[in-house]
Amino acid sequence: MSRFKKIIVSAIAGMVFFATVNVNALAQASTDTKSQPSHWAEEEISEAIAKGLVPEELQTNYQSNIKRYEYVLLALKVFDKTGKQVNTENEKPFNDVLNHKYEQEIVRAYNAGIIKGDGKGNFFPDNYITRQEIASLVVNLLMRISPEKDFSVKNSYEYSDESEISDWAKYYIDYCFENKILTGYGNNVIDPKGNATIEQSIALLYRLAKNEAH
Repeated sequence: MSRFKKIIVSAIAGMVFFATVNVNALAQASTDTKSQPSHWAEEEISEAIAKGLVPEELQTNYQSNIKRYEYVLLALKVFDKTGKQVNTENEKPFNDVLNHKYEQEIVRAYNAGIIKGDGKGNFFPDNYITRQEIASLVVNLLMRISPEKDFSVKNSYEYSDESEISDWAKYYIDYCFENKILTGYGNNVIDPKGNATIEQSIALLYRLAKNEAH
């Protein structure tokens, strides 16, 4: 059994991008409800924290939209649990992360193949991440964790708001949709430019981590 499998052992039947579940409340008191996760996310976030998958910086303001650098921090936690090493071949892949508080983590994620920039030397670390960007990051993360898997898309898909999906993102959206990592809204709306909250992001990556334990 791999190191990753020893650390993350439970499984889920399916992965969804946004889910509502009935869970028991965490046994912690706070008058600031905004700093606590929503009821549906409490159990998964508690488990993810216990397994060391949530950076301390993201253990609050759970209902706030998550930024690109924050998603990198979450993804690196999952990646690092695999025990895989990163060879830093490019120490300055992005001009706009120089002297950023999390420059080192962003550079590691780039060299690990988890993230890409805009092709012009920018990563926009403090922008809110979009759903299509999440799809790209998640697929790249999975490819690095399990390179032996087949990441081809078996079917073709059409979405009501397909015109809003960037050309570079179509494959990632299709893969995530086909594998129930990202689900659409009513009338097959994907909302590729929409955002995600911190708690939604923690839940998604935690489910992916548990699934990869198999």
